[in-house]
Amino acid sequence: MVNAALHKALQGIESISGMAPLPVQRAASSLGVKLLQREQRTRPALTIKERCLLLPHYYEDLVILEKETGRSFAHWRDPENSRTRRALDIDGRFGTGFTSIDRPGRR
Repeated sequence: MVNAALHKALQGIESISGMAPLPVQRAASSLGVKLLQREQRTRPALTIKERCLLLPHYYEDLVILEKETGRSFAHWRDPENSRTRRALDIDGRFGTGFTSIDRPGRR
């Protein structure tokens, strides 16, 4: 509920971006993003249906990745891939525990 409200607020800030000075826009956006990324928790695995909906969007990227690396990533196209392997171990801070999920190395 809180995250949904924060998400709406960020969308509102973006929609009026031309009205407020740039420093105000950046400060409001930065605060909103930090609040949305405040939690440390793992995400549930995607369902097979969710993977089937997402995979077509990444097909071209997988083709490029395979071409550039000379490796096969066919298992990434498998909708049941996440069900047949265990989750990776977490060591230290992860995901939303960072100051910026887009730049996890920066503080």
